Amino acid sequence: GCNHIVAAPKPALFDCVDAICDLLSFDRFEREVLRFVTALERLPRLASFAARLFGSGEDMIALVGRLAGAEQGDPAGRVRRSGPVTLGLLFTGDGNGGGGDVGVDWRFARIIGAGLTDSDRLVDALAGLRQQARLGPDDYVEQGESLRLLVRLLSGALRCRAAGVNVLIYGPPGTGKTELARTLAGEAG
Repeated sequence: GCNHIVAAPKPALFDCVDAICDLLSFDRFEREVLRFVTALERLPRLASFAARLFGSGEDMIALVGRLAGAEQGDPAGRVRRSGPVTLGLLFTGDGNGGGGDVGVDWRFARIIGAGLTDSDRLVDALAGLRQQARLGPDDYVEQGESLRLLVRLLSGALRCRAAGVNVLIYGPPGTGKTELARTLAGEAG
């Protein structure tokens, strides 16, 4: 007889997970964390196995860290500092038996449930629907020079993919801060 090993098809939920990892430029460790936690929660056989491990006091955060490739040191800490946790796709907590718990946040669960893979739809799902500016640069004549500077700053940051470039707009309610932010975003692309 022939011995053929047939690979099981990749679950569709991983298409969504991989699309999010690509969109957010997660590194290998972060990708694996997101994939393992999603699998441990959303694939029935693995979910049952994970529940038994957690119920016996296993630190699921550390386990996911080790599975994702954290070899030395503090695998649970590395998971807690990873992009999927800090961006709110996953949550971590302490279990009753002493072990840490990790799971899929409800907002990310909705994205998985919808099977989203298109980057524009993922951005809308993660950050909210985009709001179009109702005003343009000509509506800010008195702040024209400042507006042009901010547009150049933000455009350059986008072009260079610079992290940590922020603009603080402050003032009392009703003065147009949100509309100014929309206008800046529209002009900066």
